[in-house]
Amino acid sequence: MAVPKKASLTIRNEKGDITVADMAKAISVTNGVGNIEIRDTGGDVDIETRKSDIKVSDTRGSIKISGHGGEINVSGATGGLTIDGEFYGAIRADK
Repeated sequence: MAVPKKASLTIRNEKGDITVADMAKAISVTNGVGNIEIRDTGGDVDIETRKSDIKVSDTRGSIKISGHGGEINVSGATGGLTIDGEFYGAIRADK
């Protein structure tokens, strides 16, 4: 699916992987099961999950990750990072 770069984006999904790239506004993702990858964004990123591996890279907004899940990998973020929940995998954050 393609949406305009300057649109705010809200995704609600029960099962399946989610990939979002090259967006200028805020992104909100609620996901049950499936991996989440968000990259090259200009707005805040809010992720709520029940069972996901999460990768966020090259974003200029703040990142909030909540819920339960596996690995978290955040790189190249210029805003703040908040993690709230139970994540059983490795948590990596750099730059």
